[in-house]
This record gives sequence, structure tokens and C-alpha cells, in this order.
Amino acid sequence: MALTRVTSQVLDANAVSSIKLANGAVTARHFANLSVELRHLADDANVVLVHSDLTTNVNLLQTNVNLVQGNANVIQTNVNAAEANAASAAGNSIVNAANIVTLLANVVQLNANIDVVHANANGITDDTSVIFNVEKTFADDVIISGNLTVNGDTITANSINMVVEDRMMMLANSVTGAPSADVGVLFNRGNQGNAALFYDESATTFKIADTQDPASNTTLSPVTLGNLAVGKLSYFGTDLNTAITDNVNTLTTNINTLDANADAIDARLVANVLVAASNDFVTFTRLNANINVVQDNIVASTGMIPFVNVITTAGSNAVGMGVDTTDDANVVTVTLDGVVQPSSEFVLNHSTNVLQFKDVSIPSGTVVTVFTLV
Repeated sequence: MALTRVTSQVLDANAVSSIKLANGAVTARHFANLSVELRHLADDANVVLVHSDLTTNVNLLQTNVNLVQGNANVIQTNVNAAEANAASAAGNSIVNAANIVTLLANVVQLNANIDVVHANANGITDDTSVIFNVEKTFADDVIISGNLTVNGDTITANSINMVVEDRMMMLANSVTGAPSADVGVLFNRGNQGNAALFYDESATTFKIADTQDPASNTTLSPVTLGNLAVGKLSYFGTDLNTAITDNVNTLTTNINTLDANADAIDARLVANVLVAASNDFVTFTRLNANINVVQDNIVASTGMIPFVNVITTAGSNAVGMGVDTTDDANVVTVTLDGVVQPSSEFVLNHSTNVLQFKDVSIPSGTVVTVFTLV
């Protein structure tokens, strides 16, 4: 069969369209090699080239998808539409003009998305805020030239060395009204609990202490107060060493004055002691005579011999009575420094002949006198 040639001189414009041709009516075997080249087609007919460009752009965008999830979703939708349009155009010799227009629109949108992705990848340089709704991890350094505001509850810094340029650091910055909680710094000491440098609001005092309280507490309870080693202290603006020296000088002057007064007191005391000793000797002589008379009277009336045991305590509340007292009635009087003690103040143990006061201890040097009949 003879091959009929179709040229522009034979058919009118638009004489052949897709609606006038059955499927498969025009195939590759109807065209000689190189009979239809790109130069024979309009610019918008280069679908294969466009498809190739789109594939390259998709590959570039895929790297940025993980960083900008929102843009990636839009890009993926456009890529799918572009690939569908490209496949449809490649399968047909006559390209649908509407598909080409849609494809070009997708390419324009794709280029716009590429610009957004590039902006996000290289750092945002305009004033538009970008919100990431998922966790982002940056493997390299992050430099923020503006201010950084964190609205979360916790900031965790796992840095090894933290350098802070601020000269003043404010803790509890959001507190208003009357203060009610402690403010300070905790130092993690592993399994030994925490150390704390804080202001105790309840005591209105700065404290250095060990504590078992966690950082979430608003009040700290010291386990033990910590030690503080310093090189030099100042007291109300004055060097502490100078203040101590001044106080020592004042104290020395006062001691010298006391020494002078003590000398005068000693002289008077010696004179009084001499007088008292003389009086005591007379009194003692009379007392012995009276005791002898009393003892003689007791022996005559009871047939029992009086016994006096005088003990100077060393702080113990138990003293020995010196003889076998046998019965409570045999203990006539018990005195502490001459003051008679009621029987309700002591307990008598006749098996060991020990008198024990109910007070836990008796001041050292107290004279205990036990008067008994045996």
C-alpha cells in the first residue's frame, strides 16, 4: 500500500485533532526517523525535558524534606501531579494543552517551594516567624543573633563548659508580691545528696548547707550546715582583722581595769577572811561544845551514837553515808551546803549504805552532810 504523506499544504489548520483519531491511529511506525524533532515542536512541547528538570528538582528537595515538613508535603503533592501530567504527555503524540498549562503551573509552584526550602536550609533572613511543631535536632553549631525566648518549663544544658557574659544573674525573676519560697543554687554531688547556697526565706538568712531536697522544691531543708573557707572577711565595710584588733585592744584595757579592781577586792577579801576566820574559830569552838552536849543528850535518851559524814561531791548525785544506817529513821538530817533537804529529795539504800538524790546530778564541789544515829 502506498504511504500517504501528510503536509501542511494538504490539511487545513486543526483539521486533525485527537477527537478525530482513533486510539493507536498514529504510532511511531508512521514516522520516519528524525521526521519529528524538538525544533518542529513548540517550546511547551518539550515535556521530556520538563520531566527531567522536575526529577532533578525533586531529588534536590528530598534532602530538605526532613527539615521543613510542611513545605515537603506541598512539594510532594506538586511532584505527584507533575509526574502524572508528564507520563500522560509522553504517552501521547498530541499533547493536551490543558495538561501543559497545569504542568507549567506546577513547575512555577515547585520553584517557589524550592526557594522557601533554600531559605529554611540556609537560615531565615526575613522577619517571618517559622514554627516547628516537631522536635528538631541540629548536628552543628546554631548562632542566634537576636534574642531567644523560651516559653517551656525546663531548659536542659548538657554542655561541658558554659560561658556566661552577664555580670548579674537573676533567679526567681517571675516572683511578685511578698516572697514565700527559698531562692538559691543546688550543686549535684551524686549519691551524696545536694549541696546548696541559698537564701532561706523563713529565716531571712543566707545559708550554705547539705540537703536531700531535689531542684523541684521551692523550700530547702538543710541536713547539716556547710563549712566556709575564706581568705579575708569584712565586717560592715571594715576589715575583720582590724575590727578584731580594735576589740582586743578594748578588751585588754577592760581587763587591766578589772585586774586593778580585783587587787583592791583581794585586799578587802583577805581582811574579811581574817576577820571571818577569827569569828569562825570562835563559832566552831562553840559549835563543837554544843554538838558534844547534843550528842551526850542523844546517847542518854536513845542509847545511839550520833555520826556525821561530810562529803564534797564531784558532780555525782550518789554519796556514801559512811556507816551502816539500818533504817530510814536512823538518818536524822541531810544537808546540801548547809541547807536541810526533805526526805522527798533523796532515796536511802541501806544494803549498800548509799544516799542518792533524785536530781540527775549535783554541782561539783557541793558539800553533803549526813547526820545519822548508829
